[in-house]
Amino acid sequence: MQADEQNTPNAASVAAELNQQDLDKERIELDQLVEAQAEELRQFSATTYLIGSVANPIRENVQQPLAYKRYLDQVMEDAGNPGDPIERMLVEQLVLAHHNSARLLMEGVLAEGLEQKKLLNSGSLRLMAEFRHSALALKTYRTASETDHISDDPPLAYSNSNGKDPTKLNGESLNGSARHSTHDTEVESSNRNGHANRITDHLLQEPSPCRSR
Repeated sequence: MQADEQNTPNAASVAAELNQQDLDKERIELDQLVEAQAEELRQFSATTYLIGSVANPIRENVQQPLAYKRYLDQVMEDAGNPGDPIERMLVEQLVLAHHNSARLLMEGVLAEGLEQKKLLNSGSLRLMAEFRHSALALKTYRTASETDHISDDPPLAYSNSNGKDPTKLNGESLNGSARHSTHDTEVESSNRNGHANRITDHLLQEPSPCRSR
């Protein structure tokens, strides 16, 4: 009887275990919810911004949110479908800048007051300029990324025209090359010095110009 009582879990331990299971289940559910919402933000944040950016005529004709999502996906695919998240953000910013500059331009045309027209048109022009700057920034970023990728590759092994490493040439070839190179250098140096000496002698022998009286 005493052994059976010792092996039987008491009510407090059972309650603690059930409580821990509930906590683990809630933690798992919370992690899954956070993961799902993070994926939602990654997939549809730019779509939401685009829907809020377009003017009324477009919003009236394009009412399905998935149409905006499909449009952005197509633009990203046409841009090469980059895997770099920064590069993807730059493409998304270009899309938003394009549509917002057009919206401001349309609102400027429809505005009644002259000051409001000037303000909206000026904002549209500034955003167009930022669009061009962002396009150049995207190109620069892509070029830098490609350069970094190339620099990460191992350097190619050097070889001469015969496919041999010059550091592994036999002594005869290496010494012969050295002798030819040294001889050519001495001849070239002698020729230069000879020309220089003749020019100097010519200048020394040339009479100085007469001074004007």
